[in-house]
Parts: sequence; C-alpha cells; structure tokens
Amino acid sequence: MPMKPKNKKQAPSLKLGELKRVKNDGRITSAQKEYWVVHCTLKGESVTLMLTKSQLSDLQKRAERNPEDIPPKGKVNFFAKLFGA
Repeated sequence: MPMKPKNKKQAPSLKLGELKRVKNDGRITSAQKEYWVVHCTLKGESVTLMLTKSQLSDLQKRAERNPEDIPPKGKVNFFAKLFGA
C-alpha cells in the first residue's frame, strides 16, 4: 500500500522506479538525516521503499558482483510514456 506523506513539503513526485533523496524532518537522535525513497512493484503490489545510504551502497555492490543475474533493461512502453509511469 502506498504510504501517505506526513507533510506536503516532503512529498516528492516520483515515477515508478525513480530514486529520490528525502530529508528526515521528524527524526530522532539516532535516525538517519536522509533516506532514498523508491516506488516499485513487488509481486504485482505497489510498494514504497526507504533506504539508507549504506543500504543503497550494499545493493549497488551486490549488482556489480552479480551482473549475470541482472535482466536487461526494457524499453519504456507507449502507455508509460503517455501516462508518465
């Protein structure tokens, strides 16, 4: 289920699969100052992920170590272009 932003100022407009850095406005002392947010689909469901800088780095390193497991990038289809997905 898509999450609802706490405030409109922090509600970036994101396309599916686009990463955006957002400031953690209501953070507690030990929380990260910022996160990377991405909207994607998982098993047909729309999900929103929030990643720390180190988590994003770990994911990038895993992809670099295993390029043979990464499917090729697909072309953006007509409807995605038309509706901005």
